[in-house]
Amino acid sequence: GSNWATLAPTSGNAVLLRSIDLVRFVPDEVGGTTADGLTEPTLSYYVWDQSNNTGSANLQGTQASVGTVGGTTPYSVDAGTVSITVTDINDAPEATVPVATQTVSEDGSVSISGISFDDVDISARTDGNPGNDTVEITLSVNHGTFVLTTDSGLTFSVGDNTGVGSMTFTGTLADVTAAVNSVQYTPDADYNGSDTLTVSINDLGNVEDGTTGTALSDSQTIAITIDPINDAPVLTGLATQAVTIDENDVTNAGQLVSALLGTNTDVDTTTQGGVHASTNGTESGMAVYAASNGDIGGYWEFSTDAGSNWATLAPTSGNAVLL
Repeated sequence: GSNWATLAPTSGNAVLLRSIDLVRFVPDEVGGTTADGLTEPTLSYYVWDQSNNTGSANLQGTQASVGTVGGTTPYSVDAGTVSITVTDINDAPEATVPVATQTVSEDGSVSISGISFDDVDISARTDGNPGNDTVEITLSVNHGTFVLTTDSGLTFSVGDNTGVGSMTFTGTLADVTAAVNSVQYTPDADYNGSDTLTVSINDLGNVEDGTTGTALSDSQTIAITIDPINDAPVLTGLATQAVTIDENDVTNAGQLVSALLGTNTDVDTTTQGGVHASTNGTESGMAVYAASNGDIGGYWEFSTDAGSNWATLAPTSGNAVLL
C-alpha cells in the first residue's frame, strides 16, 4: 500500500495481480450506491496461476493479453466479478452571496444579485430520483421587504412573493437558484441605517443510506446600508395667533419663530432607528413666502441675531425668506 496506480486495463488485456497485492476503489466524494440502488462498481477478472511469472519476470502490475484463456494459458476459462457497495453520505449544501455591502437610499430600492445555491448531491449526482432534488430556502430581513425574480416551481410555507420581510419555500435546485437571480429589496418607509439579508439553504437530508438522512444547511448574510434622505415636514396646525401689540409699539421685541409655528411633525426627528446628519432636516423653522399688512399700514420685520438688527420681511415672488 505504499504506492497506488489506477487499475484500468485496456481492451483485450488484463492487469496481472498476485494474491498478495492490494486493490481498492476510490469514490468521488459525491455519491454512493445505497441511496437509490445505483449500480455498484465492479471488477471483472480471470484467475491467474502465475505460471508465466517465474524467476525475474515480475509481471505483477503489468498488462497481458487475455485474447486466449483456458487450456495451457495462465488464465481460467471462467471469469469472476467483484462488486463493492459505496455507502451514501449526505453532503452539506452551499449558499453563495455577494461580499460587497449593498447600498440603497431611504425610501428607495435595490436589486441584489450574486446569490446562488449548490448541493453536490444534486448537481454532481445522477440517480434518476427527482425526490432527492428538492431543497428548502429561507430569506429574511429586519427592516424591509423583498421580492424574488420569479416564484415559478416554488412552494411557500412562510410568506409569499408579494413583498415580505421573511419567506421560506421549497423547490428544485434549479428553480430556487433562478428565483434569487435578482432579489429586489425595499427598506421600510422612512427607515435609514443598517439591515441584513439572511440567506439559508436546507437540503432536507436528501441523500443518505437509502433513506432520508440528517438534514444539513448553510446560511450566509448580506449587509445592507440605507442612506438617509430628507423628508418634508408636515404642518397640521395651519393658523396661529401672534401676541397682541398696540399701534405705537414700533420697537416691540418680536416673537420667536418657534412660538408662531403651527403644529408640525417631521419624520426625520423620529426616524425608525436610523441616524440623520444634523443638517438633514432635523430642525424646525419657517419659510415665509408672503407677508401682508392686512387693512392697515405697517410691515413685517425679522431678526437673525436675537433682535440686535432687523430687516424688512418681504419675500419676492416665488421665493421664501428662511427663518
